[in-house]
Amino acid sequence: MEVTGIVPESTVCPSCGGTIILAGREGLTHMDCPHCGTPTVVPLQFGGFLLLHAVGFGGMGTVYKAMDLSLNRLLAIKILRKKLAANEQFMENFQREARAAAAVNHPNVAKVYSFGEHNGQCYLVMELLERGSLDDRLTKIGKVPEKEVLDIGIQIAQGLKAAYETGLLHRDVKPGNILFNEQGIPKIVDFGLARPADSAATAGKEPIWGTPYYIAPEKLLGYPEDFRSDIYSLGATLFHAMAGRPPFDAATATDVAVKHATTPAYSLKTYLPTVQDTTANVIGRMLAKNPSERYASYDELIADLQRAKAVLEEIEKQRGIVTQTGERISIFSLVGTVAILVLLIGVGIFFLVFRHKLFPESTPPPSPQIITQRVETTTIKTEDVDFGENQPWGTAWTEAAKKLAAGRMAEATLAYEALQRQLRFQPNHLRWLLYAEGIVLYLNNQPQEAQAAFTKAEDPLVQPRVPLKITPINFVSPLASVMLHKMSPASMDRAITNMPPWAAALANFNLGLLELQGKSLAKPQSRFEQFADATPDPERKWAYAFQPLATQLAKDCSTVSHTIDEAEKLYKENKLPAAIKILQDKQSQIKIPLLKTHLQTAANTLKKRDEELRRQQEQARLAAEARAREEQERKRQEEERKRLARLRELAEADAKVLAATDAVTARLLAAFDFKGLLSQYEPLESKLQSDDGRAQLAQRLARARALANLKTQLMDGFARQPLDGTQLQQASGSPFIGKLARATDTELIFSLPEGEALREWRDLTPGSIAKMADHYARLFTATEKPEETAARYLSLAVFCKQYGLTQFVEIYAQQALKLHPPLKDELTKALGN
Repeated sequence: MEVTGIVPESTVCPSCGGTIILAGREGLTHMDCPHCGTPTVVPLQFGGFLLLHAVGFGGMGTVYKAMDLSLNRLLAIKILRKKLAANEQFMENFQREARAAAAVNHPNVAKVYSFGEHNGQCYLVMELLERGSLDDRLTKIGKVPEKEVLDIGIQIAQGLKAAYETGLLHRDVKPGNILFNEQGIPKIVDFGLARPADSAATAGKEPIWGTPYYIAPEKLLGYPEDFRSDIYSLGATLFHAMAGRPPFDAATATDVAVKHATTPAYSLKTYLPTVQDTTANVIGRMLAKNPSERYASYDELIADLQRAKAVLEEIEKQRGIVTQTGERISIFSLVGTVAILVLLIGVGIFFLVFRHKLFPESTPPPSPQIITQRVETTTIKTEDVDFGENQPWGTAWTEAAKKLAAGRMAEATLAYEALQRQLRFQPNHLRWLLYAEGIVLYLNNQPQEAQAAFTKAEDPLVQPRVPLKITPINFVSPLASVMLHKMSPASMDRAITNMPPWAAALANFNLGLLELQGKSLAKPQSRFEQFADATPDPERKWAYAFQPLATQLAKDCSTVSHTIDEAEKLYKENKLPAAIKILQDKQSQIKIPLLKTHLQTAANTLKKRDEELRRQQEQARLAAEARAREEQERKRQEEERKRLARLRELAEADAKVLAATDAVTARLLAAFDFKGLLSQYEPLESKLQSDDGRAQLAQRLARARALANLKTQLMDGFARQPLDGTQLQQASGSPFIGKLARATDTELIFSLPEGEALREWRDLTPGSIAKMADHYARLFTATEKPEETAARYLSLAVFCKQYGLTQFVEIYAQQALKLHPPLKDELTKALGN
């Protein structure tokens, strides 16, 4: 499902803690950490949430693990498909259901925090539950112990009761909607089909929603629903958890629904003889076809579930030992067994002590005889693996393998997925189907998807090794482990000689698949030919379903190897285009995509070799040209050395001229004679000859002009707005007398009551001049253009830099740029930075 959002600049690897730069990445796609190689998902910001990765998929949308960026907490967010937002009736129902679910506050109901809309997509924010679902547990272990199922039933019933008390029905109770938190507490989730209880009476004309394995009969028949419909679905869920299969199963979902509507459910004891009668009776009542025969309230149901649990606990107390397989051994049986063992040991000791008296040496012992006795055994029937033609799914298994052999990868994938849905409640068959799907993806050159399928096919509860006694149930896991590189191919190869024929054939075929990743195809071709020619074991014909595929693989291996040899011969004859063409043309004849990559790799290798040869030839040519240019380069370097020496001479001469001028201008700067300063530097523009000298001169001229402008600005300011001389400090430290009314380049004219007083610029301190310039800059800001005021601040910054008032330089420079940014280059040149 497409989600619109923003990819952050970076993220942190959850494994090594390294920073991963996400520039150019697409959100919610997979990538490997560049530091440690750990697979990770590119996060995506969706409104106020950071989506980390998908945790569930459904018909209405996708559930993501996410981080609430405002509260900094992990949660789950369900984002609905965009097309649903256009359905006004659906959105009205969705908002109503979200508010209703949020109103339920119970430890066995997943919390709903909020809902909203972002970028045209509606979402629901929920509690994050990361310990998996009841459905996940059933897939892994097949059955859940009776006591644990009763615990789950009690808690989920309490959660449904809390929802019902707010006027809400769930309408889709199933193992996949029972999730566990970190403490193992079960919670009912996904009120996506929920509706107010008072509207259930009109539900009969709506489309049938709900999972067919657990749906209530009245829903299927179009009758009104109430809380007893949820009780039925919960009963079907608990039945499946204990029996390892749902109450009804059939080839299609329609057939399952028909059975729910018309056929009474078998007793739980039919599939689980060891279950307590109390428990079986509770489940049976929950699954009654007529709602009136089910529990009349949740309180009654919860009380009976708790009673069944108490009966089970009391029985367990009366029994001493429970074996690893779940078989209970009575204390009395254990005592009897111990007594018999003690008796047998006593008889043995008695025989050893008195054997000479019982059997004198003169009496030869009787000749040993082999006594055979037929012992009747009882076979405990468990789920076997059988894809034979006598099974409803046998033909589909064979046909899927044929599609794979024909290179129809998409059709083969769909066929195996259909079989997985059909056999979803038979985990041993399901592992073989996942293994077959992994082969399809592997040969279709989809390594990551193949790895995921092989991982699901592997039994997580056993070590990756060949079992001592091979059966169809336990052999698929080591085959998947080899493909996942968790098990050494050599150990599998060594064990082949001790395997049953069907297992040895499959192991050899499996190793051939793995060896397709190598450079040479001779060995996998030999393995495929052996598997294709093997005589099927009559007991396990289904295990040879991949023989057509092995035949095709052997043929393709031969074609690929021959084509690569032919291309190599053409290349040695300097016929690279012909070699590439034959490799490319043969790709269309190869059925298996993974083997096509061998041809493409061979073509790429020949191209690289040709590129390397051409590179070497080019290097030789370049080396010859380089030797021819060496003399020219030597001459050029000599000329350059002379040129640089001449430049150094000019730079040194310019430096002397500038140094001499600087010595003269020091006196002018002390007298604030900035016109004189300019008159010293301007004539040097035509005299200096080096670039460095001209650059230094340009800096001095820029500074001198800025200082001259400052003086002109002050003289203009005196004329427009005389200054109180008492606010200015003389170089001697005392203040001036009178008003500073005007000035010339050399004199300051103060207005006194009795006339005028003349003073020189040198009588001022740099601080007083800066103070006056700052005063006029502020005074005329309102009447001048911004660029004119900016020029005042530029001159003021240069003045402060020249006269050591460094604390004010940056302040005035920033003020100038703020008023007129284009002054930046001029300011930089004048300040020399």
